[in-house]
Amino acid sequence: MLKFYRMKILLFQDAEGWVAQCLNYDIAAFGKTIPEAQRAFANLFLAEVIYLDKTGKTLKDLPEAPEWYWDKYEEAYSVSKGKSAIRRAWEALFPRPWSIRPQQKDMSLKLTPELRLSIC
Repeated sequence: MLKFYRMKILLFQDAEGWVAQCLNYDIAAFGKTIPEAQRAFANLFLAEVIYLDKTGKTLKDLPEAPEWYWDKYEEAYSVSKGKSAIRRAWEALFPRPWSIRPQQKDMSLKLTPELRLSIC
């Protein structure tokens, strides 16, 4: 079964590395680099979907990210729109949508994130 998810994701740097924070669902992952944060987020998101499915819940049962992340998202640079060099470089690293293929053959996910990058 193939499931599609659209979501807003904020990528920002903290003292230890990069954070990928979903705004629609309060799910966040960390990596020392942007690609590591993206992979960690995709893996964590998949694990969350599988867990919720097994417990009879859905993503709608999860809260949104706290308001601070939404505010930061509004201020951040969009890498999902426009024809900038940053967007082209980003899409070379992460073709859209992100595909996640777990070991279970009956499920795969496609994430279509609206990404914004915050650089402090």
